[in-house]
Amino acid sequence: MPLIIHELTKPKHSQEVTARFREEPLPSGDRERGFLKDVGKLFEKERTGRLFGTFAKNRDLFPFPQYLSDYLERKITFTEFSQRAATLLKMKMSKTQAATGGFLVISHDLPTPEDPGRGETLLACMLTQRGAHAIDAETLSLTSVPRLEMDHLDLATRIRIDVWKDEGSNPVQVIAGRKEVSDYFLEFLGLDQQRECAAMTRTLQEVCDEWMDERSLPISRREDLRQEICGQIQDGHGEADLRSVARAMAPDAEEDFYARAVQAGLGERSRVDQRPFRQWLHYEYKDDDIKLMITSEARRQGRVEYDPVKKIVTLKDVDLGPGETWIV
Repeated sequence: MPLIIHELTKPKHSQEVTARFREEPLPSGDRERGFLKDVGKLFEKERTGRLFGTFAKNRDLFPFPQYLSDYLERKITFTEFSQRAATLLKMKMSKTQAATGGFLVISHDLPTPEDPGRGETLLACMLTQRGAHAIDAETLSLTSVPRLEMDHLDLATRIRIDVWKDEGSNPVQVIAGRKEVSDYFLEFLGLDQQRECAAMTRTLQEVCDEWMDERSLPISRREDLRQEICGQIQDGHGEADLRSVARAMAPDAEEDFYARAVQAGLGERSRVDQRPFRQWLHYEYKDDDIKLMITSEARRQGRVEYDPVKKIVTLKDVDLGPGETWIV
């Protein structure tokens, strides 16, 4: 688990960037492992500006993946790789007035004997540090101490190296903030075929719904399939395995469903937003006077009945509160 930190300082609206490089990785201890665990949680939590893609093929224009390849092939050390990456980022920052710099954190995460199934990943993120209030225990007076801004990530990438080596789809995951800031970070990485998480979510839902519509599946079967897909995504911590989805949706036509999904732009493993998939299990009706949201579970329990001919909804076991008696 090599981990290194470099500092890139740049006043806002200036083109001058000052770099300060570490000459060796940090020692691997509980503090470092705890820090990376916190950053990893932050990466999973952050939902804004999330993009997925792969590296551009032109490594003359976008040399970051070449630096990474050289490191993985042991042509250069981890420190050399990180310094080359920091130098490249420094150059990109100098051309962006809104960029302000910070601490570039790079780590290479490898499977361990305790967790051999964990994929090999590279994490790179920019963190800033600000003054925070503290109390001097000796003088009982206020003082200021530096504190890393760990509430959210503005610029970060996590690269699934094992997927990239196997030429799998969308191995690069990026969190990017405001557009004028994020553009230089995406150019630094050389990210190609960018897909937003929200777009992937919509695409997967549309492919599944169209498939069920074409086969005129009954409501109960649609609910079963939606429940299964949502369960897969929840088990995958927000990642959809297209092969597993295809087996569930089309056990007798798995390749046809898979080909359609790939043609729609989905990768073999796609990061999606779990919230819309949970809403996918709801039935919603809304007009000027009434708003209904019914879960498929309530319908399964027999608490809701719907007559599509008379357009009548019957609700059971509903408590509107004391004193509420309606006679229809």
